[in-house]
Amino acid sequence: MSMETFGEKTQKPETMSIKDAVDKVIKGEYVLAPFQRPDVWALKNQKSLIESLIEGIPIGNFLLKEYKQGTEKRQVPGIKFPNNEEDIKYLIIDGQQRLSFLSW
Repeated sequence: MSMETFGEKTQKPETMSIKDAVDKVIKGEYVLAPFQRPDVWALKNQKSLIESLIEGIPIGNFLLKEYKQGTEKRQVPGIKFPNNEEDIKYLIIDGQQRLSFLSW
């Protein structure tokens, strides 16, 4: 049985450092899917994430979907869209609160 997401087969998870993921957000390679809610994390959530990182606790997965030019998208709060749409690689489907906060 195969899993499908948005009509396409899913790929096996890849390991990526938090630094690499954050760099991709800052560069504009990762942008938000249009249905993502606005930033809602309170200071206590941000503090908990930092504490988890310091203690070496895994902070979970991020779910991305390959971006196709012309697809609706939103910018990560506080991060500008790249000048060239071809630089956008993925839509953030899940994990935007963590990626947004860490990118600031």
